[in-house]
Amino acid sequence: MASRAPRSIRIAALVLAGCGPAPAEPCTLCALTDANNYSWSGALEVQQWQLQAGADVQLSWPQLTHDLYGGALDPAEDVERVALLAMPQLSPAEVTEGLASDKLLASDAALIVFCEPDGTRCPLSDFELFGSDLDVEAYFVEDTGTWVAALLTADDTIASVGFLLPEADSLLTEVEFTDDTSTLTVAVDLESLTPVLVPADQSFVVDWSGLTHDGLGNDLSIDTIDRLLVGRLDGSPDSLEAEVYDLDNTADPVWTLDVSGSSADLGALVGETAFGGIDGEGSWVLALYCTACLNPAPRFATLLASP
Repeated sequence: MASRAPRSIRIAALVLAGCGPAPAEPCTLCALTDANNYSWSGALEVQQWQLQAGADVQLSWPQLTHDLYGGALDPAEDVERVALLAMPQLSPAEVTEGLASDKLLASDAALIVFCEPDGTRCPLSDFELFGSDLDVEAYFVEDTGTWVAALLTADDTIASVGFLLPEADSLLTEVEFTDDTSTLTVAVDLESLTPVLVPADQSFVVDWSGLTHDGLGNDLSIDTIDRLLVGRLDGSPDSLEAEVYDLDNTADPVWTLDVSGSSADLGALVGETAFGGIDGEGSWVLALYCTACLNPAPRFATLLASP
């Protein structure tokens, strides 16, 4: 269970030896099933601040160096907007669990407003929706539930998240987000899945219409899958440690494809070279993504094997 400093996210080792039995014959039209999928579990820790109710609280993040999922960032350049959500029916613990497992609903938020930062800061009074500024004195008051402040990058990846709790007795009016404000600990299991047996050195077609759950344990809507990745990870199967949030950079070679529907011909994959199938070197991974989902972890990830 190693961590790659200085990242706040800690990814459990993907122990690839001893995977479940593969089918006897390779497929050229490969039906992906729940049995082929990996499993993801995560624990999120988020700082809470008790803040002066009705005050124009100042949010800042000059020392932030990584996003929630471990990617490096420039705090002044990469945080492009801040979202502020009021969730009157959810406690901080419930919001934390929902953020980690990607189970929050739009209906959970009674109010969503945004701020475009001035450098590395946003006061509450700068948050607005459709041109209307947030009335801090009227809305940021006690007993209005959990207020969630999320720093977002250009692709809406969460850079950091914190809970703002308005209290009449508090005098605190400034908060600073750091790499320790929110940390995500993740365990990934590729050991228990059934690999997909495919022909060597030959492209093939995959169909995921039979998937019912994603790797996070949620019901899967097929229409949300919009990106596919295939890549080779070097290292012996029993010692390989991979980062599920960084397959684009850790896999080499790697191919990707924007997809819609429920199937794809991997001959259309885009990479430095044309995709000609897998070989016997390293460990091969196929992943499906929902790029519009809150958690950027793959919805599906499996191992590819050849006879």
